[in-house]
Amino acid sequence: MKLEDKNYADLLSQVWTYEDGELIFDEGTTSGWVFVVAYGEVEIYQTVEEKKIILDYVHEGESLGELSFFDQHTRSAAARAVGKVGLMKFKDEVLMEEYENLPEYFKVLLEAMALRMRSLMRKVSLLASNPNILDLLNKESNTEK
Repeated sequence: MKLEDKNYADLLSQVWTYEDGELIFDEGTTSGWVFVVAYGEVEIYQTVEEKKIILDYVHEGESLGELSFFDQHTRSAAARAVGKVGLMKFKDEVLMEEYENLPEYFKVLLEAMALRMRSLMRKVSLLASNPNILDLLNKESNTEK
């Protein structure tokens, strides 16, 4: 998605500013907000056994927070500003209206993809945080069933 595309202008709110190190949202919190980075960089991370595991960095024109919108679960990771960051929020009512107009089978596919992404992110965090990887991955896979 490119911010210059005027087709998105009506969907987005004004720019919200976050300072370096400021928490945008925390892992485990509830929110349906989906964001687009107007400027700056956002760090996406999970905490595993008190260790911060960086999963990704989101940059200008990219979105974040979409998993919680699609599957209606709590946030699977935290987001923190790296330097000064400007974010635009998708307007809930417009985004929900568009989502509700999707065919039911497409919603099911998006929700399944979001759940799979959560599972993969958790496994990556476990991989990065612990030397006993195989035991942890096998245990995590068994608890998801």
